[in-house]
Amino acid sequence: YERFVRVELAEHLQQAGSPLTGAVLNLNGTHTNSGIILVGDGTPGDTSRINLTGSNTTLTGSGAVTLNGGNTAINRSSATGVLTIANQTINGFGQLGANQIGIINQAGGTIDANSSGNVLVVDPDSISGMVNQGTMRASNGGILEISGFPGTAAGGFNNVGGVIRAQAGSEVRFSGLSGEF
Repeated sequence: YERFVRVELAEHLQQAGSPLTGAVLNLNGTHTNSGIILVGDGTPGDTSRINLTGSNTTLTGSGAVTLNGGNTAINRSSATGVLTIANQTINGFGQLGANQIGIINQAGGTIDANSSGNVLVVDPDSISGMVNQGTMRASNGGILEISGFPGTAAGGFNNVGGVIRAQAGSEVRFSGLSGEF
């Protein structure tokens, strides 16, 4: 199998390839992605991930980040930080947050569990929680699991102004959440 994380950092993220399983792309600051960043190759055990190294990271542009494996992730390895999704799509199956980052999905941002029969887990940290002002959905038979910590303050979930939707044949699950819906 070809294993890769498609990424090249210059002024903007563009399509490229790296033949490593378990590859890690470290991101900090604001990055414009106008292509596709493919994280993982879909094989069991692939731990490819995007690691946020700064306190605040923003993904913007017209592109998409596709998580392609149950163990693939967008997370942090230490401390806390916030990922802001601005006019960007994060899709596929794997882990978004992994209880390690806050997540802000701005208006125009999309989180889409679109891999048939597979789960995209959205699990923000207990400090910053999740703000959804965009679209979160399950489509194409995918399963979107939104996890978190109870409470409306730290670690809570705020969906005011956002949309959460399960399309035909797909499923949205909520686990351990309270907040504003």
